[in-house]
Amino acid sequence: MKKAVLNESFQRNKEATMLASPAAKKILLKLQPIMEGFGKERRIARIGTALKKSLHETGELDLGNLYGFEMHESYPLDSLLKVPVKISVEKGMVQAKILPETDCITLYNNLVTGFFIELILLHGNLSKDGGLRVEAETSEVFNLPMIPRLEIKLVLLLPEKNQWVLLLKVSCMEGKTLAVHQKQHVMRVRAIWKGGKQGKILSK
Repeated sequence: MKKAVLNESFQRNKEATMLASPAAKKILLKLQPIMEGFGKERRIARIGTALKKSLHETGELDLGNLYGFEMHESYPLDSLLKVPVKISVEKGMVQAKILPETDCITLYNNLVTGFFIELILLHGNLSKDGGLRVEAETSEVFNLPMIPRLEIKLVLLLPEKNQWVLLLKVSCMEGKTLAVHQKQHVMRVRAIWKGGKQGKILSK
């Protein structure tokens, strides 16, 4: 009896992997154009694990367990960005507000001259080929040391029906080119909508 239960569990896990791994590849392929400077990491495996968890919980491929996901496992968002970001969702829009200070970016070397922030919306149908879309809003490049200002504000329109994931990205510049070291580029999932009438907007 115990062997039969183990075999059933193994089969369920195998089937979930066969669905989750290709979906994780789709997500990264869609995000690839905005991930210059991020280097290579086990992102497919980590995203796949989150999608498998959703499959076990709901029986569906949804984005809910990507909440809080860091594109750099070793370099989280707040290892680079030292000021808080407020995320708000209302009237079909999502907004990010940052109140920058003089010392708002961790400088790992003296080559970094500036930074920019990007708000990215990934949405659509994970199960459908070509079913994912990406929208992005990018700030200007801010020179360092930062001159204090009232706020940086980025806004994106939200899809009416599809599930979505909101990512916040910070990248540093060395003169007119992207910073070389991958720790100078960070991105975190800051909010999600799982879709459906019972969906919830989560942000942190």
